[in-house]
Amino acid sequence: MAHETGKPIIDQLKLCYIADSEILNDLKSIDLCRFKDFGDFVFVRTNCHHFQYAYYVYTDKFGARKHIASARFGRYGDDGTSNYFFYRIENSVLYDTELLKISLSIPESLNMVFHNFTALDIAVDVQTDVARMMKRLWSRKDITTIINGKAVRDRRKIIDNVHIVYSVCLDRVKTMTICIKQSKAKNDKTKGITVQAYNKSEEIAHSSHKQYISEYYGSPKRLYRLEVHLNNAEIQDYCKKCDMFQSLDMVFDDNLMSDMFYYHLASVIRYTKGRLKLDWKDIIRCNGRL
Repeated sequence: MAHETGKPIIDQLKLCYIADSEILNDLKSIDLCRFKDFGDFVFVRTNCHHFQYAYYVYTDKFGARKHIASARFGRYGDDGTSNYFFYRIENSVLYDTELLKISLSIPESLNMVFHNFTALDIAVDVQTDVARMMKRLWSRKDITTIINGKAVRDRRKIIDNVHIVYSVCLDRVKTMTICIKQSKAKNDKTKGITVQAYNKSEEIAHSSHKQYISEYYGSPKRLYRLEVHLNNAEIQDYCKKCDMFQSLDMVFDDNLMSDMFYYHLASVIRYTKGRLKLDWKDIIRCNGRL
């Protein structure tokens, strides 16, 4: 069944759990390139630059073995007493609700306790070019563009942390990508918020080859993405604002994910027309024709 475009979806999910020493020691006993079968899922030991212990996680629940997550613990340089267990869901799993639930059940089945989100990408996919729409809006003199909380008054001044990248052939410019970062995210993606708008169809065809994303929407001819990358601090701030605690229930709460997406998007870039604050939902709905 094809899903409707225009609704926020999670495109990256990195989690942190607290694990018992017993299960960590059990995983440590797996030799490199060897595996341990836990019944419905399998851990395969692999290499990692920043962690002593790294694993690919597979499930056999659907017949063929499928890679559904990656796990790491024992960061190099730590004193060896940390019980933090880092768990990243594979991208394709995020487009399959049933498989996502299975993936998230694995740490719990190992008696691990959810600690927090370490990184979260939320995206909205539509069939109109969001990057060109944004550029068209900030080109209008009757609209004020506000980037990282500051209204841009000097139209000739170079704006920090805003970058536009074009893909080209020898005949013409083909696609445009806009990337806007908070200052603290400029040199470190693990800090602050990053917003990107780009041609998802082209990215799938020529770079990621993630055809399952296009199929998720019924394989439309055109697909454009507006994406917000969040780290733990931003998610914590949002939860504090909403007077709530981080929990895995948030992953399946579409309304909350939508609100979080638009809240953080507007904190990086938003528009006003006179005294009227322009709502991002309305902007996307009418393709910026306000």
